[in-house]
Amino acid sequence: MIKALVFAAQVVATTSSASPSIAAFEVVDAARLEWSTTEGAKIGARQAYEAGKYTKAQYECVINLPTEQIRSTIAATYDQMLKPSELVAARDFFRSEAGRIYTKVAHRKLLLLAGEPAPEIRDVVTDEILAEVKRFKATYAGEQTTELSSSTMRKVGEELKGIMRSQLNRCKSANSTINAPVTSLNRVAGGF
Repeated sequence: MIKALVFAAQVVATTSSASPSIAAFEVVDAARLEWSTTEGAKIGARQAYEAGKYTKAQYECVINLPTEQIRSTIAATYDQMLKPSELVAARDFFRSEAGRIYTKVAHRKLLLLAGEPAPEIRDVVTDEILAEVKRFKATYAGEQTTELSSSTMRKVGEELKGIMRSQLNRCKSANSTINAPVTSLNRVAGGF
């Protein structure tokens, strides 16, 4: 009986470690990384379509990316790259007033860099908010969740390229005219 309980506990522990932690999902959700990632991919696909680099089928394929898979992939990468205490620190920052404003500014910057219309930021950015953002970005968790050049964000980008390739392959097998390059994903994968 005891061996069976130990085995069951090991199975539960192994199974639960395979999926991202709640804290990792909370970071992804608070920072709205799923939105920024899918929005960036859609903008890139539309621009590629308008420039004649994607067919209409490729464009439609990309705009239908599996968002829950993207969310889970980012969360799983955060779980691999950050300690639980760092995930909590990142979650707490992105849920704070400073974190919410930082996220709005980052999303606005994403849209503007892509030449898209972007909403005005109406929040008051005080010296205290700027100091809080600066303090967070100076931490390991801050660097890893806000800097595209960080090892965590590079890993997220690589994982997201895999999702994009899979999506394009699924569409390609459904429509043999799709033959899209996945070389320009670095600028859209990873969100901020």
